[in-house]
Amino acid sequence: MKIAISNLVLTLFFSLSYFYIAYKVLRAFFEKISRPLSHASHVLLLCSLLGFGIILYNISDIATNAFQFYAIKSQIGKGVMYYILFGTFGFLSSLFLFHTSLFLVKIVTKENEKAELARNNYHIAGLHGVIFLLLCLTLCSSLSSVVNTLIAYPRFPN
Repeated sequence: MKIAISNLVLTLFFSLSYFYIAYKVLRAFFEKISRPLSHASHVLLLCSLLGFGIILYNISDIATNAFQFYAIKSQIGKGVMYYILFGTFGFLSSLFLFHTSLFLVKIVTKENEKAELARNNYHIAGLHGVIFLLLCLTLCSSLSSVVNTLIAYPRFPN
């Protein structure tokens, strides 16, 4: 019971921190485009936060398993370290996917996305948001597999 509550507190703290940092990073990116943010930029910001959440959701299963594995062995510090490591990998993956979707929109539309967002172009914002969400949805399980293979730790039960 103690481990489950510790895991819940860690997950809550990490999730709130993750979204706070994601919001600040994305907001800074969009404020370089237009200040105050256009409505189209707000739409894309919301889609982006949703995509970051999808990746976090998928990575959190592995992070939770890692924490519980080490907590049972009375190595809570190691469990927290793996949790943070997995979450950081998820965050960096989300940023990579966001910039990949930015590149794909540039290829598909031949438009200057930043200028179009500043002009409040919902079409570009929606297209970028959909591409980013589709990338997150289709690649989240593969990212989890990468985490499982790249970081040396014992295999955790699902």
